[in-house]
Amino acid sequence: MTATDFNDVQVHRAAADLHHFLTTGTGPVKIDEFLRAHPAWEIHEIEDARQTDFREQVALLVDQAADVSQWAVELGALALTPYHAHAWRTNEGVDVAVQIAAGAAMKPAFRNEIAHAVQVAVEDVYAKFLGRVPRAHVPAATR
Repeated sequence: MTATDFNDVQVHRAAADLHHFLTTGTGPVKIDEFLRAHPAWEIHEIEDARQTDFREQVALLVDQAADVSQWAVELGALALTPYHAHAWRTNEGVDVAVQIAAGAAMKPAFRNEIAHAVQVAVEDVYAKFLGRVPRAHVPAATR
């Protein structure tokens, strides 16, 4: 990311919101209008150069977004809601992310215990194969 008045969390949130709107909206969207109405845009009184930089950063993130359409449709069909994203990063590029989804009837304590068990399992595999546990990374834009 280039240096701007916007931090990564704001740009990632705007990209996630735009991606969500593009995949769930019922009609054509003018991206500039969408971004101008976004809270990150309203926080900053910015000149045209900053606006262009913000749009370009958001567009790049949306362009690079993983296609999880099938997964999202299956979650919806099962009435599951994404709960928490876990991601691990290494300097060697051995990265992994796990998204957990749960039904409305699952109690938070049970859901948290499952999330913790997944975290421990992934970190155990990293330790076994790499000899160390990578740093945890929480994506900036989580719903």
